[in-house]
Amino acid sequence: MFGSVFLGLLCQGSLCARKDLDAEEIRLYRELSRANEDDPVPLLKLSSVYLRAGRPQKALRCLRQVVQMDPARAEAWVEMGNAFLASERTLEGIDAFERAVEIDPSLAPAYANLGLAHLKQGNPENAIRVLQTSLDIAPDQYLAHYHLAEAYWILKEEEKCISELESCIDLSPQFLRARMRLAGVLEEVERYEQAAKSYEEARALDPTHPLIHLRLGELYDHKMHETAKALQSYKSFLRWEEGGGRAVRRRMRLLIDRLYVNALRSYSVGRAEDSMNYVRSLLEIEPLHKGARDLAEQIRNSRREDY
Repeated sequence: MFGSVFLGLLCQGSLCARKDLDAEEIRLYRELSRANEDDPVPLLKLSSVYLRAGRPQKALRCLRQVVQMDPARAEAWVEMGNAFLASERTLEGIDAFERAVEIDPSLAPAYANLGLAHLKQGNPENAIRVLQTSLDIAPDQYLAHYHLAEAYWILKEEEKCISELESCIDLSPQFLRARMRLAGVLEEVERYEQAAKSYEEARALDPTHPLIHLRLGELYDHKMHETAKALQSYKSFLRWEEGGGRAVRRRMRLLIDRLYVNALRSYSVGRAEDSMNYVRSLLEIEPLHKGARDLAEQIRNSRREDY
C-alpha cells in the first residue's frame, strides 16, 4: 500500500515538474521572440514546447509566423504537420509534410510522419511508400518500422508485418508497445508459442502491467490450454489490477476446479505422478485447497506403501 502511494506521489511530482519546466520554457521563448522579432528560431522552439504540452493550436499560431518569415524552413513544416495531426486535421498535416519533403527531400522524419498521416487517413499503400523512403534515408527509425508494420497488417500481409515489428524491437528493445503488438499479431496468425514468448518478454520489461498478465493468461487458457500457466498469469493480473477483475476471478475458480478434477481422474486410473503434478500446480495458486492437500497426502501415503 505504501509503495503504491509513494509511486503515485512520485509520478504526480514528475508531472508537476514537467509542467513547471514547460511554463518556464514558454516564458523564455516568448521573451526571446519579442526581443528578436525577425528571428524564427525562438518561435520554432516555442511551438515545440506547446506541442509537448498538448497545446497544438498555440503551436500552429507560432508556426504560421515562422513560415511567413522563412517559407523554406523544412523543420517548421514538419512541426506544423505534427500540430495538425495532434489537432485531428490529417489532410492539412499531409499537405505540411509534403511541403517539408519538397523543400528537403533528405528529411527522413518528414517522410516518417507523412506515412503516419496516410495511415490515419486510411491509405496504407501511400503510407508504405513514404515510410520505406524514410527508412531508405535513415534505417534506424524504430517508429517508422512500427507504422510500416501497421500498414502491412491492414493489407493482410502478416509476414511483412511481423518482420517490421521484429526490426522495430531490434532497434528499440525497450519499446513495450511493439512487443505487445507483435504478440497480438502472432496470436492472430495462430503462432501461439511465439506469441507467448513475446508476451513473456513484454512482461519482463514491465512486470506490473496488468494487461500483459491478462493477455498472457488468456492465451495460455483459451488457445494453448495450459491451465497452470494461465492461473499464474491471472493471479499476477489480479495482483496489479486496481479494481475490477471479477470475471477473471470466476475464470480462475473454474480453472482451479478443473485442475482438481484432472488430479482426481489421474489418480483414479493409476497415474499418481500426473495427479501429483496437477496438485502441485493447484497448490501454487491456492495453498489452502483442502481437497488438493488431502489428495497429495493420499498419494504420498500410497507411495510409502509401495515401499
